[in-house]
Amino acid sequence: MPNIPLTMATPGMVLAKPVLRAKSSVAIAGEGLTLTQEYIDRFKSSGVTQINVRGPIPGMEESLDFKK
Repeated sequence: MPNIPLTMATPGMVLAKPVLRAKSSVAIAGEGLTLTQEYIDRFKSSGVTQINVRGPIPGMEESLDFKK
């Protein structure tokens, strides 16, 4: 489950962990949610900078730190 910067998130990715509002323990999206551009925009406006997604992500393996 890669932890990626929100700027790398694309619609269709699936959350591996709940997304918490920045500086809070309040969940704004749950595990298993399939991302849409609306969710990505909502996360940005809530101050979220990173998310955990189900992976691996094609084309991103070399740029991310995967534990095998």
